[in-house]
Amino acid sequence: MKVQIEVREVARYLGLRRGHTLSAEWREQLEKIIKEAEGLVEPGVAWRTYRVAKRLPREIRLVGTDLRITGPHTVARQGEAAYITALSITCGPALEEAAAQAFAIGEYVRGAILDAAGSAAAESLADEVNALVRSEACAQGYSLRARVSPGYGDWSLDIQPQLLQAAGGDKLGITLNEALLLVPRKSITAVIAWTQETGVTEETSRADSCRNCPQTDCRYRKE
Repeated sequence: MKVQIEVREVARYLGLRRGHTLSAEWREQLEKIIKEAEGLVEPGVAWRTYRVAKRLPREIRLVGTDLRITGPHTVARQGEAAYITALSITCGPALEEAAAQAFAIGEYVRGAILDAAGSAAAESLADEVNALVRSEACAQGYSLRARVSPGYGDWSLDIQPQLLQAAGGDKLGITLNEALLLVPRKSITAVIAWTQETGVTEETSRADSCRNCPQTDCRYRKE
């Protein structure tokens, strides 16, 4: 699975707002380093889908896994889910190691761009998996809700070990540090709910989107 990194997404992670015009020199530098970053990505993806066993106001239980979707707001965002897909992706360690090395030798601009490219690459990879899951769901008459990750809203990071195992991310070499953050850093875990509710799309249910995030001053916010 080859990852393509978009200039505008890297610019967003660098804190540049939509409408900001890049000079020809800056765009050339971004494109050059993004191409380098694409060559460093070592993509790994895994996902598994589980049937919903029980839906309570504060918890969703699944068949065949210890993973629980918890928190009243997070549970509500899953709608009347019949199935939940647990997914994990990683860009591998090489890209973030290159960014760290660039910072270490004082190449701060290159390091910042490589780091931003890694974040953009991880989101792009997660979107690709999302599209594959969407195809599976649609073939069976389901639509998807927007994916949700631990640490957002009221879904605690404490669930990361169970989510990582449920998705198969441990087979990709993804681990957790003491703070339950993913290692390599340019990795993502999430769940996606399958539903047969009418009038529901990923866009209308995008509860984890920038549009619905209360942190309106975030430098990475999408316009």
